[in-house]
Amino acid sequence: EFMTKPFNVAQLENRIGATLAHKISVEAVKASASEHPTTQGPIDENVIESIMAINSGSAGGTLLAKVIASFSAQLPASLADLRSSVNNDDTEMLRQHAHALKSMSGNVGATQLTKALNDIEQAAALGQITLTQEDYDDVEELARNAVAGLQRWA
Repeated sequence: EFMTKPFNVAQLENRIGATLAHKISVEAVKASASEHPTTQGPIDENVIESIMAINSGSAGGTLLAKVIASFSAQLPASLADLRSSVNNDDTEMLRQHAHALKSMSGNVGATQLTKALNDIEQAAALGQITLTQEDYDDVEELARNAVAGLQRWA
């Protein structure tokens, strides 16, 4: 079942809770998140644990491996899309590319990359940014750090 954007965290929690009620409760995820503070590294371990909690046992690791592989496979094309916005005045295209990459990054807990892309997306939405090569290089470095951080669980 699909959710249309925009949606908030509570709506997402409710949908996940309803969908996965027989496997995991939203309360268990919240309890786990409060027990394990977010790391300061490139990957939020709480997100990784949440992905693994969807399927119990080794199936959780299998799902996580698929999620990481999907992110790693899609990342080059998404970065190329963002790179096409360097020194381009089309802020709507930049916003769309930043948003898509931000969503992908958030799904794997790449917090630093997600924050940088959110900042770019918000500035582009206001028409207040032209992505420079230096900006893109910073994003690309954060992406490399995220991939390296995810290898711990791959």
